[in-house]
Amino acid sequence: MQFLPGELNRHLSGALAELGHGDGVLVCDAGMPIPAGPRVVDLAFRAGVPSFAEVLDGLLAELVVEGGTAAAEVRGANPATAELLNTRLPALRLVSHEELKELSADARLVVRTGEAPAVRERAPPVRGVLLTSAEKNTESRTTLSRPRGSYLASGLLEGDLGGSRGF
Repeated sequence: MQFLPGELNRHLSGALAELGHGDGVLVCDAGMPIPAGPRVVDLAFRAGVPSFAEVLDGLLAELVVEGGTAAAEVRGANPATAELLNTRLPALRLVSHEELKELSADARLVVRTGEAPAVRERAPPVRGVLLTSAEKNTESRTTLSRPRGSYLASGLLEGDLGGSRGF
């Protein structure tokens, strides 16, 4: 059996279709507090399924992303996630975990993955990134060298996140 590329979850597909330029998309694990207001698509099936990396790659394949914002604590608390974010999002901006939570309140969409911190962890697991959407991906676009066919808005200078949210 072959599957067509793209997201299969109808709730996620519908939420992505409604995104516009500058909208924020928070991709997070089960430990991230979800703010009131944004639409939430909870993809968690069981601990670790789907993974943060799988969901991030899937979203990057579907969206044109201007940039992303993550917690600076990711570098020390979760080096593997820090490397993943640096590889996937060259224009990544780092802020405090608290500031990321504040910025997330303005997100249009929250996508919760199956990643979960250990019960005894006291520090935040720091598996979260706030993506800034440029627009929906189309086949006619020219791709940059990105994993799984993801796109980065053209003309973006490293460190310049643009967008209407001011981050």
